[in-house]
Amino acid sequence: MATRSPVQAVVLAHGVNGLGAIRSLGEAGIPHAVVCAGTGNPARFSRYPSRTLRVGIGATDRELLETLSTVARQNVALLGTSDAHIDFLSRQREALVAAGFAVVCPPRDLSAKLNDKATELALVRKVAIDIPKSLTALMPAAGAVIARLGLPIIIKPRSYRSASLIASPNVIVRDRATLEAFLARHADHLDAFVAQELIDGDDKVSWVCNCLFGEGGALLQAFSFQRWHTSPPHFGGTSFAVGRENPVIKQLCATVGHALGYTGPAMIEFRFSATADRYYYIETNPRLGMCNIFDTRSGVNNVAMAVRMARGEPKPAAAVAQRDGVYYLNFLADLESRLSDGERLPAILWSYARMAGARHAWAFFSWRDPYPWVRVVISQVAYALRRIVYRALRARRRRGAAS
Repeated sequence: MATRSPVQAVVLAHGVNGLGAIRSLGEAGIPHAVVCAGTGNPARFSRYPSRTLRVGIGATDRELLETLSTVARQNVALLGTSDAHIDFLSRQREALVAAGFAVVCPPRDLSAKLNDKATELALVRKVAIDIPKSLTALMPAAGAVIARLGLPIIIKPRSYRSASLIASPNVIVRDRATLEAFLARHADHLDAFVAQELIDGDDKVSWVCNCLFGEGGALLQAFSFQRWHTSPPHFGGTSFAVGRENPVIKQLCATVGHALGYTGPAMIEFRFSATADRYYYIETNPRLGMCNIFDTRSGVNNVAMAVRMARGEPKPAAAVAQRDGVYYLNFLADLESRLSDGERLPAILWSYARMAGARHAWAFFSWRDPYPWVRVVISQVAYALRRIVYRALRARRRRGAAS
């Protein structure tokens, strides 16, 4: 049972991001508190936090500030693990700093720009790196979009606020008819989306670098990995990946951080085009990456270092080198995604078996912190059973209506 020692950090926890962050802090011996929204948040069940504070889903700024006031003390680092958290931290930075917190996020203007894909693209166009052809606002005519970007393209919500307008993180458009249907369906809010030329290829052309930047945008440490599978399939979040040193994308990240004057943790994504023989910048998330426990398992604890940096502790004399060959696996999400994509179960299980002897960073499972995984499995099994029952009842009703 964790003791109630004075906390050095507070984590606003969201999903697997938040769980990874508190495990990274716990393993580094940094006492911390966690703020969890809702009853099913996996961070709520972890043994690592000294204190666990609960808020409702969709808590207002006032509710969050009141909750944080119970753990406020001088020089406590405050981290967010979602886009909404970073939005809150940047809006309320003055009040949080006045309460004693060392807020871990980029300056307000930069956070807001990077949390909006349209302003992010406009900002990054000024940096000396390759980015795909892009539209910061969709045109109503399919022909005009195709003339600017060609096909295929990827359409994304501008921010987390407009993410609910579509059922998946993005929409892949490979033909004119699909584009026309999308534009017609969303005609009233086309400005809620951005579109880009699709850098095509399988999942393995996608690379991610979880970075930590210091003053002046200096890259302090970084961990790079290659995606193997995503959930949803192909253009979703990481579900299976391998850690690999990639000096090219780390240098690209250093260029981005210096040009933007970025401070704090960031997750920066690239895709490699075999045709052009170059990496294309895709996006920057101005927060801890979803797979931050992957960093830690590979020897680069970006979460702990972000806390120490925010608290003004001396940075290490030498850069931390990542350990290559560690695999990240969000087992249930990866299995469901690959099955839905048409992969056969024996082939999927064989791909897991071939990596069984390697070091793994599991999204939820941990021998030292097992209860969050147990709760996630129970939740997933219950959800699957509800879906099976729902489909069976719907099929029964259809048969009854037909007879």
